[in-house]
Amino acid sequence: IHGLDLVIDNAFYQTLFFPFICKSTHLLANSSNTRSLAISKGISAKNITVINPGVETAVNSPTLDIDIKSLQERFQLHNRRVLLSVGRLVKRKGLAEIIEHCLPLIIDKHPQAALMIVGSEARDALKKDHAVMAGIKHSIKQANCQNNVIMAGKLSKQDLAAAYSAA
Repeated sequence: IHGLDLVIDNAFYQTLFFPFICKSTHLLANSSNTRSLAISKGISAKNITVINPGVETAVNSPTLDIDIKSLQERFQLHNRRVLLSVGRLVKRKGLAEIIEHCLPLIIDKHPQAALMIVGSEARDALKKDHAVMAGIKHSIKQANCQNNVIMAGKLSKQDLAAAYSAA
C-alpha cells in the first residue's frame, strides 16, 4: 500500500477500493508514514508490515566504471558533485521547492554541483498532475541554476546503477 492509496481525494476510489484495503488480512506498506496513515484510517497495526522500497545496483562490476564514464560524458558530469533524485515527479515530493530554496545554497558552496533528476511525471497515477514538470522548470529558472540541473528522464537499469554510483 502507498500513502496516496489512503488519502486520495477521489470519491470513486474511496468508495470502491478503500473498503477492500481495509478488509485485507495483511498489508505491506512502503514506509512508516504510510503505516501510520493506515492505522489512522482504522487498519489494525498488527496487520501491517513495512517494506521500504530499495534499489539494486551493480557493485564492483567490471563494466560499472565504463558505464559511469559513459554517463558522465553524456550528461557532462566530469569533476562535478552529483546530487541525485530518482522517482516519479509528483508535487508532494517537493522537488521544485528543493531546487528553488536549497539548491542555490549548495551551488554557493559548490559551484560545480549538479542535481540530476531521473524520472518523469506520473501519467498513470491515481492523482495526475501534469504541471509538475512545468513547476520544476519554473523553479530552475527562478533559482538561476539552469547549468546545475540535469533532467535525465527515464534511464536504463544500467545507466541508473551508474547514476547512483556517480552521485
